[in-house]
Amino acid sequence: MTTSITRREMLGTTVAAALTAAGIDWIYARNSVGRIVIAAGNAEDWKPILFNADQANSVAALCEAIIPRTDTPGARDARAHEFIDLQLSGEAEIQQRLFMEGLDWLEKRCKSEVRKTIGECSPEELAQVLEPISDTHDKHPDNLKDGASFFGNLKRRTIFAFYTSEEGWVQDLGMPAHPSLTATMEGCHEEPS
Repeated sequence: MTTSITRREMLGTTVAAALTAAGIDWIYARNSVGRIVIAAGNAEDWKPILFNADQANSVAALCEAIIPRTDTPGARDARAHEFIDLQLSGEAEIQQRLFMEGLDWLEKRCKSEVRKTIGECSPEELAQVLEPISDTHDKHPDNLKDGASFFGNLKRRTIFAFYTSEEGWVQDLGMPAHPSLTATMEGCHEEPS
């Protein structure tokens, strides 16, 4: 009998092993010492910290293009875009600026290629725009290097966010629930209970 493993399973297993070894907890809010922990609340109540509404929608669409919903949840279900917004909000201004410039670059490319914003694209249209800047290419032409750098950064952030969520860890990988999955924040300045 042959057992095959998908790229998604390989990514998840690799990230899961690294997180387990590092003792990383779950995500979505900062406690009083700046540690990211799982947040209370639901997606409808979420307000971006760094992104505006359009940017948040674009990042959510891009995350979903990276890890789409299948028979298990996708990156949007795991609220990966919320984690990325929170993570970036605590990073150096130069990292924030580079991310936003990359997002703007990709938004312009999307409008040029398919005449739509990132958030308006179908999954197929978004795949068409992203393929030339994906890591399936060994080299990128000079005019695509900035986009490829941004997309690689976004992909790493998305994979981390997804596989440190209940959707990625438990529902996609089938791993046992981590004890801190049930710990929530009553407010951003309190320790998880």
